[in-house]
Amino acid sequence: MHNLLIPGAMIVITSVVFIGAQILSVGGLDEDIQRSIATSLDTDDMVTLEAMQEVNKGYGVCGQYRVADAPNSPEPFFYSKVDASVELDSDSRRYRASCE
Repeated sequence: MHNLLIPGAMIVITSVVFIGAQILSVGGLDEDIQRSIATSLDTDDMVTLEAMQEVNKGYGVCGQYRVADAPNSPEPFFYSKVDASVELDSDSRRYRASCE
């Protein structure tokens, strides 16, 4: 019986660590995207994200953003997880290749 406890405990511990890391990384990703958009727009206003979806087999994110004090409708963006860069031009090659 004790021969099964150690491998079983290791599987549970590994699963908890893996799931916890995934949950933490998703929360940090939103903040990274918001920070990248604010930096690109050279603003200190709050940026909110909407309609996000992973693309390129998880290597990128497409979605829409709003700037808190701007009256405009949501604007599109593409965020590359590979080089942590954001593309705000919906006519750009990177945006069209990933989000359309």
